[in-house]
Amino acid sequence: MTIVTPSSEEEIVALVTACTKDGRKIRVRGAGKSHPDVIATDYISLSMEHFATITAIDAVNRTVTVGPAMLIEDLCDRLWDEGFTVQGIGSVAGQTVGGLIATGAHGHTLEMSCLAAYVTALRIIDGNGKLHQLSQQQNPAVFHAFPVAMGCLGIITEVVLSIVPRYHVRKAVSSVPFREQRTHWAVEVISSSSSMIKLYPDTGFAVVVTLNPCDGPADGHEVIRCYEGHFQFYPKTYPRPPLDFLQRMQARFRLLPMRIANKLGMQHHESLYISIGYAVPMAKAEKALQLLDRLYVQSYPWLRGSYGIRATKADDLWLSMGYREDVCHIGCYMTSRYGTAAYMAQAEAIMRNLGGRPHWGKPFDTTKVDLASIYPKWQEFKALRQTMDPNGVFENEWTRQIFSN
Repeated sequence: MTIVTPSSEEEIVALVTACTKDGRKIRVRGAGKSHPDVIATDYISLSMEHFATITAIDAVNRTVTVGPAMLIEDLCDRLWDEGFTVQGIGSVAGQTVGGLIATGAHGHTLEMSCLAAYVTALRIIDGNGKLHQLSQQQNPAVFHAFPVAMGCLGIITEVVLSIVPRYHVRKAVSSVPFREQRTHWAVEVISSSSSMIKLYPDTGFAVVVTLNPCDGPADGHEVIRCYEGHFQFYPKTYPRPPLDFLQRMQARFRLLPMRIANKLGMQHHESLYISIGYAVPMAKAEKALQLLDRLYVQSYPWLRGSYGIRATKADDLWLSMGYREDVCHIGCYMTSRYGTAAYMAQAEAIMRNLGGRPHWGKPFDTTKVDLASIYPKWQEFKALRQTMDPNGVFENEWTRQIFSN
């Protein structure tokens, strides 16, 4: 693998043209937050680090023009100084604007869609080495295919995002026994407010973080900038219930299968934790949470981890997880222990069977997801991909797997 860091669009055009002639492949790398398979390549890994600046802030039309390699927190800091902010950002700092857009990474309220939904124009170099200037106004028939494309339609060199006036939020954190409240409680919370929930199945408790817009810093010490509420929404410490004697004994009993597995050499430590993520239609979110918790309690109670839950508004992006429907994002994060992989496979099947769409930036079983059935524009996207990249310059093993459907 060769890492290339072009400093101009002309250099990228020359590189793509050369790769088209000699059969080499290119995958664009961002901050490395996505699953490695997405950006893996044996040929050229393209770093866009020289495309990490803001070139324009239009206060009248409320847009910002930015390079794809700019970190989202740096963009938010700069916009804040100018009186603006962006919508639809996720909870992980250190991500690039291009990576967030390409994978459809998402926000946390039914009042906002994912960040990619706020792209109004972009510049992209296709697999023929041709530069395209695209916008919602000039290319309405196909524009919504480009923001969430996992780098399969070309190399984005510039993005125009819509922006809104900056605002503060008051952050409230609480710990709730979610099994006493039942799973419909979690769905109601994320549906009715700007909230994110982390369920801890081993304790039966959930940490709820709510971000309510407010007037400003003078309104209280828990008031912060809106985007800081995204990046810091789970506190480093949070209230956890004390365990009584019976609960401690139950916990020890639950760990017994894992201890036996360790003795027998059946434990695996390929990674510290395993994660998956799916966007389930809001109408089926409660069912998904019920089945996931039942699976955990009945079959894998020794595992340690959490479920991250949030909601996002529907959008029109062809391969967005929220295409044409409001969704509940469910992320499963489990430490690597005996049985973790089996649990994740069954958890993925639960969400897949409920019409869930896999998170493009997280691992999923590409052989079992029928992408054509859950993305109405799948075939149109494949046809557009053939036009934009006829020689497969932007392919890797992962893209070949997903487009084999």
